[in-house]
Amino acid sequence: LEGAYTDLLAAARTPAEIIELSVYEDRAILAYRDPVDPEHIDRRTWDADGVDPATPNPIHDRVTSDTAPRLFSPSEIDPGAVTAAIADAPGRYDVPVEVTHVIVERFLPFDERVLIRVYVSPLDGRSGGGYASYDTAGTHVETCC
Repeated sequence: LEGAYTDLLAAARTPAEIIELSVYEDRAILAYRDPVDPEHIDRRTWDADGVDPATPNPIHDRVTSDTAPRLFSPSEIDPGAVTAAIADAPGRYDVPVEVTHVIVERFLPFDERVLIRVYVSPLDGRSGGGYASYDTAGTHVETCC
């Protein structure tokens, strides 16, 4: 994860603010405030082929009064804390689960902190799933569902 995050930040020209980092088994996606055009929120995807060119972020594509409170410094993400959260989350459930993805963002209006949410799905074929939340230091905050 650390290499992917470093590559994404470099490709994005080291943005001062990001809005979300999403991590999947085979890719990572960074949504950030464009340093060249600070009214826009762009995103880049990292995978085995490298980092894709910037595209407008599909949900929040502009900095507005709604999106500005969601922005945070890239330095608030510690790839080591994200990796530790991924390893810890499955043990928070009473049934066997697998990690499906991770989202790091401010989950407004529910929480103003930047949180690491590790999403899981049951291995026994049941529908549903849940997530375990961690603060940016990697401390467990809550487990849902």
